[in-house]
Amino acid sequence: MNHIGHESRVHSLFYTKWRALTSELLQPTYVRNSFSAGDGRVRNIQAAATLLDSVLRPFADSRMDDGARSRNLEEILKRSAQFAFTLFSQPTAWDFDWENEQGVKSGNLCIFPALVQVMDENGEPIHPPRPFSEAVNRRLDE
Repeated sequence: MNHIGHESRVHSLFYTKWRALTSELLQPTYVRNSFSAGDGRVRNIQAAATLLDSVLRPFADSRMDDGARSRNLEEILKRSAQFAFTLFSQPTAWDFDWENEQGVKSGNLCIFPALVQVMDENGEPIHPPRPFSEAVNRRLDE
């Protein structure tokens, strides 16, 4: 549900208020009792971990225990879900920018995108977006 680009500032403002209210109502499930049996994200995380494991397994260090590797992958996905909920609960809107100011050059790979604020708490777009962190790019030959 992306509210950026809607014609109405009022709609954007309602959207930010809706997110704040919804996240407050979901606090017992997604924060206080995070990843308990009743948390629907657990099944999704396990399914994603299984799928990712099938893709990443050929690149895994054969000396590492498969169980530990699987648990680490699942933990990364849980932390990602917590971060997603944190961003959702903010009264402002955020986006990931996969390129830095100079752009990703040939032979480079963005391994962590920049987090940028694209809308303030009043539903007003921020131009240019306000960076919270910068993208991390690496050369493929490193």
